[in-house]
Amino acid sequence: MDLSIQEETQQRFNNSTLQDIMDFYDKKLIDIKEKYYKDEGQIGVQAGLGLKKLKEELKEVPEMGVPVVGQLYNTIIRGARVKKLYLRSSDTGGGKSRLAVGDACLSSIGEFYDWKNKKWIKYDLKEPTLLIVTELEIEEMQTMILAFVSGVNEEKILSGTYTQEEEDIINKSMDIIEKSPLWIEHIPNFNIEDIERTIKKYKLEYGIGYVYFDYIFT
Repeated sequence: MDLSIQEETQQRFNNSTLQDIMDFYDKKLIDIKEKYYKDEGQIGVQAGLGLKKLKEELKEVPEMGVPVVGQLYNTIIRGARVKKLYLRSSDTGGGKSRLAVGDACLSSIGEFYDWKNKKWIKYDLKEPTLLIVTELEIEEMQTMILAFVSGVNEEKILSGTYTQEEEDIINKSMDIIEKSPLWIEHIPNFNIEDIERTIKKYKLEYGIGYVYFDYIFT
């Protein structure tokens, strides 16, 4: 080693505190961990990197997700956007299951009957969607879905007391639901591995992009 470099190194060492030395080796260890043990999805950037490009992209294609039930909630979250997690909470009987069903229908079915205007409302939206349920049976979810699409009160569907006009709408709603990319999975006793495996299965087999989970209780 060149004598001047050796002297400079020795001088720097002599002027270093114990904390300086510890920081130096901590940095070395961090660099090694970053190189060999860093999560593949982890990334760090300066806050302004790519910001101008992002701003222009958002002018062209604003950040919006598929609609969810509730105009105010929908406005606040800007719809259900991919790679985002939304959590609703309420007391028992507060309507969590019906809201989850409504959200799943809005993202995947794209056609609903409007009784006020007596016509079918169509949306250009049929995203592959998975509805995971833990307590309610699949049949219970199906009647909720049918009520949401047809606009016929679920009590009438459960008791079979609808009018002929309502039955015609119900029959067409069933045809629409049968053709929709909406799946229901019932998992009464679950752990996180069960949920991950189920989502991966439906992603690979049906290309789902949206998952509604009813509901977290453990």
